[in-house]
Amino acid sequence: MATDGCSSTFSTLPVTPILHYWGIEVVTPAKRVSIASLLQQHSKTDVLEFLQATFPDRRQIILIPSSNGNNSSLDTYSFEMLEEIVHFKPQVESMPIIHDGNKQGYESLRADYLGANNDEKPSFLVMIKDFVHNELFENVSSNIHKGFASWTAADVGPLLLLNNRKVYSTDQSKCKAINNRNKKNSNTQARRNLPPTQRELTPAGKPRRHISDSEQSEDDFASSDSSMSETYKTYGRHTDSESENGRTTPILPECASNLPSSASGRFYPLALLHYQLNLIGLYLGGVTQRQTQLLLGKNKLPKTGRSLQRNQEGLEKIGNLLKEHADTPLLLLQVQCPLLKKLLPHLNK
Repeated sequence: MATDGCSSTFSTLPVTPILHYWGIEVVTPAKRVSIASLLQQHSKTDVLEFLQATFPDRRQIILIPSSNGNNSSLDTYSFEMLEEIVHFKPQVESMPIIHDGNKQGYESLRADYLGANNDEKPSFLVMIKDFVHNELFENVSSNIHKGFASWTAADVGPLLLLNNRKVYSTDQSKCKAINNRNKKNSNTQARRNLPPTQRELTPAGKPRRHISDSEQSEDDFASSDSSMSETYKTYGRHTDSESENGRTTPILPECASNLPSSASGRFYPLALLHYQLNLIGLYLGGVTQRQTQLLLGKNKLPKTGRSLQRNQEGLEKIGNLLKEHADTPLLLLQVQCPLLKKLLPHLNK
């Protein structure tokens, strides 16, 4: 049979991934059909019979993209949507679905629909959809519509995705991106469905490593370093002060107690120590920010967070400075900057 010949040709077409906009973004293998190529091997009647036999259900006909989780088809289009669909003509095609050759039949059904009462409208809309269904196949088999893509949906069967309607994309970079996103979401959901004892295992069966609250990333330290640099400038220009024994003591703003304090043990970033030392210098009135930088070594102030363990020399210099001013009470400074309470014990070791 002629239909079998077209079906055989269709079955041998290569399969390529497409991105189908069908309520959600579906990446699926699909066959792409060129009607011009099909007509080189089969007659118009053969192609028409093949289409009618392969896509008999209105749910199989996809003429526009759909989104927001609602997949649509010729079976679900409203009358208003159909009006736009059947009169749309892509630049690469010579005619829309409804053209001069079939316009009279469509207009007759359209008038019946518009003149019907609300109870009768659904049945007339079905008649319009059946008419569009048949005329679409006539157009495709005549190469008015240049081609379509097709893949098989589990609950519907093979779908006809009409070309030149932005129903699908063949852009492989988009397909890859959507596949990667879907795979990531699938893996995340799969982990959520695992028993709690297995959620903490890697795919290799090893325990997952978690960064504890006492740890802080390099980026966090870098961010802190940057914000502290801005704070130095503010303190250098600070005008509020209190007098104690003839000495001027800067009033520390509240942000001084909100600095990163999650580092533990001897692992204090140099940027934090630099900040602490700068406050001490301001308190003593004898060490400027520039002197502080020279004391620590300008080239040793990292832009990213590094532990004191990597710079013992800086630790010794800070300790020596504090020893030189051992007679200076630091209680006030400790109260104003709670972080210093954590810093000083380590400096004395």
